[in-house]
Amino acid sequence: DLDLSHLGNFTPIGGAFSESGIVSGNNVFSGTFDGRGHTIRGLTMTFSESSRAHAGLFGSVGSDDPADPAVIRNLMKEVDLRGQFSDVYTMGALAGQVSGYVIIDEIALLSGSVTAASGGSTLGVGGLIGQIRTNTDTGCTNEGVYITDVYCGLQVEGHSTDVTGALIGRIRASDLGELSRVVITGQARTGEGKGRAVCGGDSVPAVSENV
Repeated sequence: DLDLSHLGNFTPIGGAFSESGIVSGNNVFSGTFDGRGHTIRGLTMTFSESSRAHAGLFGSVGSDDPADPAVIRNLMKEVDLRGQFSDVYTMGALAGQVSGYVIIDEIALLSGSVTAASGGSTLGVGGLIGQIRTNTDTGCTNEGVYITDVYCGLQVEGHSTDVTGALIGRIRASDLGELSRVVITGQARTGEGKGRAVCGGDSVPAVSENV
C-alpha cells in the first residue's frame, strides 16, 4: 500500500496536459498498471491551470492498438481531487480522460471527493473518469473501452449537469464497448442541481450489465 499524503500535491501519471481524445504520443499513458489489490491513500491534487488539463491519478489513458490496450486494474484508492481552471479541463479520480483501446478492471474508489471549483470550461467531471472521448481521426472509437468490476463511493461536484457523473462525466462521440458489474454509492451534483448517476454526454455504454 502507498500513503501519498506527505506529497501535498500529486502530478498525474503521464502528465496532465494534452489534447482531448488522443490515443498516443506525449502525456498519454498506454501501458499496464496493476495495483495487485493494494490501496493508494492520501492522494491529493490541486490544479489551477491556464492550459488544457486532464486531472486524475492518470491524466490521459489511451492506446491505438487493439492487440495492446492500455490497462489499469486491481487498485483501491482514497482521493481528494480539487481543481480550479481557466481553460478546458476534465477531472476523474482514476483518469481525466480515456480514449481508444483501454481496459479498466477491479477498481475500488473507497472514499473522498472530486470537486471542480469555478472557472474554466469543463468537458467532464466524474468519480472514476472525467471524459471518454476518442477522436475519429485516430481510427479508433470508444467501442474499445471496457470498464468492469468497479466500486465508486466518491462525492462529485461539477458545474454542468450534462457532463457531471457519479461514475463518468461524459461519454462523447461514440458508445463504450462495455460497462459491467459496477456499484455506485456516491453522489454527483452541480450548481444546477443533481448530476448524472452513471454518465453524461451524447453517447452511452453499448453493453451495460449489473450497474
